Amino acid sequence: MLSTLSKGYPFAAIILCSVTSLSGCGTNLVEVSGIVSVDGEPTSGVNLRFFPEGSSPEALPSSTQSLEGGQFTLTTNADSGIPIGKYKWSAEWPDPNFKPKKSGAMDFGDPQPPPDKLKGKYINNSETIEITGATTDLKIELKSR
Repeated sequence: MLSTLSKGYPFAAIILCSVTSLSGCGTNLVEVSGIVSVDGEPTSGVNLRFFPEGSSPEALPSSTQSLEGGQFTLTTNADSGIPIGKYKWSAEWPDPNFKPKKSGAMDFGDPQPPPDKLKGKYINNSETIEITGATTDLKIELKSR
């Protein structure tokens, strides 16, 4: 019985490690929150995405949507926080007043996305942000013009 357990253990450890890495549970996340402003005003409804710079294809992006007062908290794979590192980031601000055109009663196509109030200026942003530890005062300043 002991030899069967010792033979099966490394296999079980490999499976456990694989499942842990895929779920994101094995990563060390730090809490990062702050305020996003557009033209100097704290703004709700801004979508932020942080993409690990120079990372493996398995690396997960972090994202958030700003709330009232421009407040946001980053999440990674539904877990609160973000791994320490350098990130390229993007931002878009979908127009909350957008009403898609109705083209017909039987239109089952993809709904038209709302326009970006930032006019796509930050979608392919080349700027980077370095996360060195937990913070509650990350400031993201955006311009709509």
